[in-house]
Amino acid sequence: MAKTPPAPAAKTATAEADEMNDYSARETLLENAIASTEKILQLRESFNELIENGLLELARVRYSTGNKSVSALQLNMGEVEALRTVQTKFDAPDQRYPSFELLHPASTAGTTNKEGEVRQRRQAEEPSTEAAQSPSQRPASPSDPLRWFGVLVPQSLRRSQKYFVGALEVVVDVANEQTRLAAALDAYRASQPAGREAEP
Repeated sequence: MAKTPPAPAAKTATAEADEMNDYSARETLLENAIASTEKILQLRESFNELIENGLLELARVRYSTGNKSVSALQLNMGEVEALRTVQTKFDAPDQRYPSFELLHPASTAGTTNKEGEVRQRRQAEEPSTEAAQSPSQRPASPSDPLRWFGVLVPQSLRRSQKYFVGALEVVVDVANEQTRLAAALDAYRASQPAGREAEP
């Protein structure tokens, strides 16, 4: 009497192993999503604290120097170049959500310095045309907004600016963490079995 090979048992063991691996992968994706959610909540708490401290320092300046010393009257209502900008980028062609990077003034200083060195070398060979340009035609250089309130500004105003700059950095961190959370949730939903509805 011929013996039947134990193929079904082997297939069942393989299927169970694959199912366990899929379950472990989904569990890892869910843990990553929970970790991103906790990180977002922590960053938002830090953001609220920085904004609160910045407003508190600003109120101290107005209390010590007067309301008119730090008000909308000192704001430059003309064309202003941002000291910090946010750049969005995709690290992979199939990346659905972008990542964000906060660019500081030093990020563009290298390009400006290189252009200045080339311009200085050319001055010995040909006359410069910058002197003939009007002030409106010359490229505007970013300036510190604290100068709008005078040369010697109170330390509380400088601390207020520092808090607000820190809040801007936290906002970028929150955006990046939300991107990771969205990607983790998408991967978790895609890993759900075909016969089971994806969890929200």
